Amino acid sequence: MSRLKAILTLVRFPNLVFVVLTQLFTYYFIIYSVLSREAVSVRLPTFHFVLLCLSTFFIAAAGYIINDYFDISIDAINKPQKVTIEKVFKRRQVIIWHIVLNIIAMALAAIFR
Repeated sequence: MSRLKAILTLVRFPNLVFVVLTQLFTYYFIIYSVLSREAVSVRLPTFHFVLLCLSTFFIAAAGYIINDYFDISIDAINKPQKVTIEKVFKRRQVIIWHIVLNIIAMALAAIFR
């Protein structure tokens, strides 16, 4: 398994895409359209919405990583072909990635504030 494919598997990239798409659709097709119809101004600039989506993206990715970290023994039995920790990445590397992604998410949230 290539490292890029292993990273995308570890963070469950397709799920992350659905998280961001859900946020986009909710904001533009529900919140924005309802508030516009009621003549209420939307106070969330596009830049801040992008920061919110990115922050959520990184928090979710970090969550998937830490889940795989603690479920190595269970995943080795249930999904042995999908286990990337200890096959592709060392446990220490995975924890570092978890910390880095959380720091990125918090930094984006701080900019949003």
